[in-house]
Amino acid sequence: NSRKRKKRKLQKKKLKKRQRLQSVKVDLPQTTSQQLSEDSELPVIAEVDKDGHYSIKLSTEDSRDVADLVELAGIVSDFHKTHPNVPVLVGGDKEVKYDAIIQLMASLKDAGVESVGLMTQPSSEQKK
Repeated sequence: NSRKRKKRKLQKKKLKKRQRLQSVKVDLPQTTSQQLSEDSELPVIAEVDKDGHYSIKLSTEDSRDVADLVELAGIVSDFHKTHPNVPVLVGGDKEVKYDAIIQLMASLKDAGVESVGLMTQPSSEQKK
C-alpha cells in the first residue's frame, strides 16, 4: 500500500511539474480594430455561442442556426464558390472556449476560405 501511495504521489508531482513547464504567460498587444469599409461587400459571419451552438449569416441573409460544423462548412463552401471575394468573419461569445473558435476556423479553411477576420466589440475608448 505505501508503495502504491508513493508511486501515485510521484506521478502527481511529475504531472504538476509538466503543467508548470507547459504554461506560458502571454502579454497580448493592445490594438484598436478597423471597421469594414462601407463599399466592401457584406461579410459572411460564422459565430459560436457560449453553449457551443453555431450560426451563419451570408451577406444580406438573416442569421440562421446550423446543426454542426459540417453543415456550416458546406454552406460556406457553396457560397464561397460563387462569392470568393466576400470577407468571412468569425465571432464568438466572450465566454466560449478557445477551442470552439479554432474548430470553427479550421472548418472554414476546409471549406476553402483562405482568410478569416475576427469580430470584436469596440473598446470603451473607441465608443467615445
